[in-house]
Amino acid sequence: MEALKQIYSWKERYNPVYSIYHVLKLLSLLIEEGPLGRQLISKTLNIGEGSVRGLIRKMKDLSLVNIDPVAGAYITEKGRDLVNFWRSIVRFSKCYSGVRNELIVWEHISVTCIDYRVGVSVVERNGVLGIRDSVIRYGCDGAIIMLYDSKGVYLLDSSGNPDIDISGSQLGSIITSYASKDKMICISGGSKNSCLDAEKCVWDFIAEIILKINEGQDS
Repeated sequence: MEALKQIYSWKERYNPVYSIYHVLKLLSLLIEEGPLGRQLISKTLNIGEGSVRGLIRKMKDLSLVNIDPVAGAYITEKGRDLVNFWRSIVRFSKCYSGVRNELIVWEHISVTCIDYRVGVSVVERNGVLGIRDSVIRYGCDGAIIMLYDSKGVYLLDSSGNPDIDISGSQLGSIITSYASKDKMICISGGSKNSCLDAEKCVWDFIAEIILKINEGQDS
């Protein structure tokens, strides 16, 4: 949590091209792929090499990564701790392109499902419409907020209650194919630009609201 606070504070102060999403995504990639060089990071995260250089430098300053002169950036124990914390909240996150139906009107979508207790706190704090508006503010073209439980996948109404059962839709099938038996709150972000953009706006919102909820608990 402290590392997330440091990243958010630094992002607010300097407003670089990259965001909390790029930090978390890069750390996850380093766990899965091992050390990576700037060119590959630039291509994977779809940001310029100059921005990658600044991103890695800041992550090194925060002790999230170290640099090998040959292999490139690699994750530290502090970086792993941050990823583990994030994954305790975000149960899964997937991106898709070209999935269109009566619910999905965007070329690219992300589906991010979070721990139920955290998700309920997010819904209670922001409201369904507030979540949608915040995700759009972070760069998405739209958002859908849902509940997953053992009975199916449901759209949440404006009061945050389960409403329409969409288990049989493509979006519902995507969630149930990856979900465990645990309840989750799921947010689908849509973008006309790319899968990364569709996921970025959701992750950045989740990171911001988790920090605000934690600040409220600490006060």
